[in-house]
Amino acid sequence: MKTMFAAFAISALISVGAYYGLHAAGFGAAEHTVSVSVRLDD
Repeated sequence: MKTMFAAFAISALISVGAYYGLHAAGFGAAEHTVSVSVRLDD
């Protein structure tokens, strides 16, 4: 049971780290779908 909880905690840490790491690196959907000729309205 302790191993299962450790696996859940590690997978949660990896997913949160990947989320913030990819956003900091600029791999969000907005950066890939917007070009110079496309204008987004707020």
